[in-house]
Amino acid sequence: MFGAPSFSEGLAGPYLAGRQASLDGRLDASVQYFSKVVAQDSANIMALEQLILAQGALGRFEQALPAAQAFTNQGANGQWANLVVIANKAKSQNYSDLSRLLQEQRGIGHPLIDDLIEAWSLAGSGDYEAAIAKLKVLSRQDQERGLANYHLALIYKVSGDYHAADDRFDALSKEGAQVTRRAILIRLEALMQDGQFDKAGTIFDRFFTEQSDPELDRLKADIAGKRSPKPLL
Repeated sequence: MFGAPSFSEGLAGPYLAGRQASLDGRLDASVQYFSKVVAQDSANIMALEQLILAQGALGRFEQALPAAQAFTNQGANGQWANLVVIANKAKSQNYSDLSRLLQEQRGIGHPLIDDLIEAWSLAGSGDYEAAIAKLKVLSRQDQERGLANYHLALIYKVSGDYHAADDRFDALSKEGAQVTRRAILIRLEALMQDGQFDKAGTIFDRFFTEQSDPELDRLKADIAGKRSPKPLL
């Protein structure tokens, strides 16, 4: 939280108009008002924060990046500003910077989500060993076990360790975790990439015997023909 805002001459009006526009749900107008304030007073933390919030609420993460960078460059640490920077780093695949931000405690403020983002940033930069080690620590914590094991299975798969990925998916099933269709499809893909088409067929029949759609029909044909499918991950 910051203290009461201070403004250069003539900027209090646009700031207050921007706040009212935000309260009214007129986010485009809010962006225009706060952009006017920031254009004339680029160090105004309160206006920067409100501009980031309005642009973020509109899903304009790229447009919000200059304001987020200006905000953090002044030593401020805000959830929305961090989210905007993280989203842009991830989109540009700048995983080393993304990992550094999280290590500096500039995440979104949720410990589990920040840890998962850091694990994927490590994997994205090619450091699968560090990513797997981080998720293994999380998987030993009761509250995070299911989600951590799921992401651990995914990272094993993208690293090319298909057998380890299948082991984690199997453990999730045995622990009674709710397994989504996508998770089953990714597990089948890992088995097929590992050449375990018979096991893939058994698991396919267990979950999808009474289901049919174009995606499942193609997958069933690929299993029967012992062909690796188009990767989902």
